Amino acid sequence: MKKFIRIIPFAILSLVPTAILSAHALFVETNPTGKSGVLQEVTIYYAEPHDGVKEAVSDWWADISDFTLWLHHPDGSKQALNTTPENNHFKAIFTPDQNGVYTLTVSHTVNQLAGTTQYVFSASAQVFVGKHGNRKTVEPVSANQLVLAKNPHKLKKNKEVTLTSYENKVPLAESSFSIYAPEGWQKTVQTKSHGTTSFVPEWKGNYYIERIQKEEVQGQSYEELVQIYTTALVVR
Repeated sequence: MKKFIRIIPFAILSLVPTAILSAHALFVETNPTGKSGVLQEVTIYYAEPHDGVKEAVSDWWADISDFTLWLHHPDGSKQALNTTPENNHFKAIFTPDQNGVYTLTVSHTVNQLAGTTQYVFSASAQVFVGKHGNRKTVEPVSANQLVLAKNPHKLKKNKEVTLTSYENKVPLAESSFSIYAPEGWQKTVQTKSHGTTSFVPEWKGNYYIERIQKEEVQGQSYEELVQIYTTALVVR
């Protein structure tokens, strides 16, 4: 198995002509551990979380394929990465040039409403480079990062994983989100008073984290704003 971390920038409700909704997600994959001066590859694709079957780029809902992938450097600077479309995915590359934690983020407001709902899809993933990338806890670099894991590049089977939920970069108590395991196991967890919760992964592989934040709005062309944040963890 390749040791890849899989981000899920967009978990969306995909509209079809029959008005039936089917759940999809936009995934981003990259190695969670990088090296300074060594090319880092990123793959972005659209699929359903439970099976990971990649959908043709031409079939992606609305303007999802117009997403922007941001790279946040350890020194605080950021840049938009060029993405190249393939048959059923996009590709991007970057080369780390310093030690520390690089963060990939996406936050995309879809240009098409789903009924009276406006969706904003966001996600993040971290790449740890060199000795300064060995920090156990890394704070959010974007307000759109809603859940982060402690030591995401060092997760082991049957070892407790600690997760922190955030709102505007501040730990959020009593926040609920879902965890999807490789063997079809799914669980909804809630953070404690200090914004953290934990679980023990029983299998190796990719674990998907999804948090949905809803807000009723007035004075807009829509009645509800829904932000869906996703990320993924690799357990070895």
